[in-house]
Amino acid sequence: MTRMKPQVCPLCSHDAIEAFHQDRSRSFFRCPRCELIFVPSSEHVSAEMEKVRYDLHNNSPDDKGYRQFLSQILAPLLPKINPSGRGLDFGCGPAPVLTQILQEKGYQAEHFDPIYHNRTELLSRQYDFITCTEVVEHFRNPKADWERLVKLVRKGGWLAVMTQLIPAGMDFGQWYYQRDSTHVSFYSDETLRWIANCNRLSIERYGKSIALFQR
Repeated sequence: MTRMKPQVCPLCSHDAIEAFHQDRSRSFFRCPRCELIFVPSSEHVSAEMEKVRYDLHNNSPDDKGYRQFLSQILAPLLPKINPSGRGLDFGCGPAPVLTQILQEKGYQAEHFDPIYHNRTELLSRQYDFITCTEVVEHFRNPKADWERLVKLVRKGGWLAVMTQLIPAGMDFGQWYYQRDSTHVSFYSDETLRWIANCNRLSIERYGKSIALFQR
């Protein structure tokens, strides 16, 4: 495999990218401006292989453990939103479980996924809240993808994101999260703050994996 250094950061377009880590199959680079760690596009898996990987996930709405996992994002979010507001679960995967949980709790919610539920008409609207769980690490073009997410949120609305953040001081090569071949964008607290500042959002952090942005 020919491994070429990317010219710019895919999130902030900074042009002084640093080599960060390399294993047998992929290279990882770091941006000193926004702190994003990313896999260059030349080393992304194909869309077909990406779907094969997703198809292996157990996302059943009957799986109590999976429902509890997704519901982590609702604990800080629900007190901030009006039940009469409209929400969107972005990147729901094959089964819109979080949408179902929200509807069971009396909230209005739709779901979108570019592979399984590609309802593009939903992306022409704005919402009072967006949930995005275990999705942003898959962003192949994070600059455009984050801009799209922000535009979907009404002024005063909330964008709730769950992704595993890079643990401070951990050996990146031993981190389980980077071993998934479909994970290509990795975030730290600094990266999330950069995203908030760049898009004029406020940000609240909860635990090791949840961030709430308000537009």
